[in-house]
Amino acid sequence: MPSARVALAVFAGFLVLLAAALLLRRPGANPELALLPTAAPALLALGPADITGVEVSTAEGKLVLSKGNDGLWRVESPVSGEANQALIEDTIGPLAALTISRTLPQGVAPAEYGLEPPLFTVALNPGAAKQVVIEVGAYNPDSTKRYVRLRGTSDILLVFSYQLDRLSGMIVDPPLVPTAAPEATRAATPQPQ
Repeated sequence: MPSARVALAVFAGFLVLLAAALLLRRPGANPELALLPTAAPALLALGPADITGVEVSTAEGKLVLSKGNDGLWRVESPVSGEANQALIEDTIGPLAALTISRTLPQGVAPAEYGLEPPLFTVALNPGAAKQVVIEVGAYNPDSTKRYVRLRGTSDILLVFSYQLDRLSGMIVDPPLVPTAAPEATRAATPQPQ
């Protein structure tokens, strides 16, 4: 027969488990949600459909994209022409969804992160709302992210750089609608016999 001490220890363990179960079942306590990672904050308070114009300014030049009333994008600069819609949408959507990986502590020198002056800027025109300008600085040490700052704020933020780099690259390679190569056009044209 178990001793009184063993019975008391088992009963005390039961009470601890019962208390824990009751605490976890109270309203607002969901242990499964506590284990899920929290979502990173968004850099922009814009959706892709809100953006009607983009201006990217670098030392190499300027890219200007505008969205017409028909919902189609056009390249205005460095050349003028119809934009590759799929390429622009594939760039603007993820750009609008950029999240902040880290916020640097207040008081750090922006020049140390390539933000005074910025290496390049991305200005987004959200229709009738005020233009949003992302000042883009240097890469982080492992070159996976860039330091950025929203114009008019002092916070230096770290974001993934792919979409920003993709936009700056469009200055030298504008996102125009692809045209058929001349040889392919001649081969497709019927030749007189």
